[in-house]
Amino acid sequence: LGAEILGVNTTDLTWYEAGTKEYEIPLAPLVAIQAVVMGFLEMKRYQGWKEYGVTGLGNDFPFDPAGLAKKDADTMKLKEVKNGRLAMVSCFGFAAQMAATGVGPVQNLTDHLKNPAANNIIGSVLTIQDHLPDPGFAQVS
Repeated sequence: LGAEILGVNTTDLTWYEAGTKEYEIPLAPLVAIQAVVMGFLEMKRYQGWKEYGVTGLGNDFPFDPAGLAKKDADTMKLKEVKNGRLAMVSCFGFAAQMAATGVGPVQNLTDHLKNPAANNIIGSVLTIQDHLPDPGFAQVS
C-alpha cells in the first residue's frame, strides 16, 4: 500500500497480486532459511516464556522497546489485542474493496473523495457483477 500511496510502483504489481509473482530466490532455499530463522526466534520466545512467564523477542522479555508497558501493562496488552483485531478487519476490508471495485484501497478512497454519492458501498454492491470474473456456468444458450 505504501508504494501505491507514494506512486513508486513501477512493476504494476498490486498488493493483492504479489503472492502470485515468481521471485528471484527459489522456493526450497527460501523455506529452509525461513525455517531456521523462525525456529531460532520461536525457541528464544519459548525459553523466555518458560523463564519469565511472558513472551518477547531475542533476550528482551517482555518485548517493549518503547517502554510503554511500564505505565499499565494490563491496559497496554488489551490495547494491543484490540489493535491487532482492528488490523485484521481492515485487511479483510481491503480485500473486499478490491473484489467489489477491482482497484486498491487508496484508489477507492480517492474515487470516494471525488464523488461520495456515487463511489460508496451501495454503488459498489450494485455494480459488483461488473468487476467479478465470469464463472462460466451462468451462460444462457
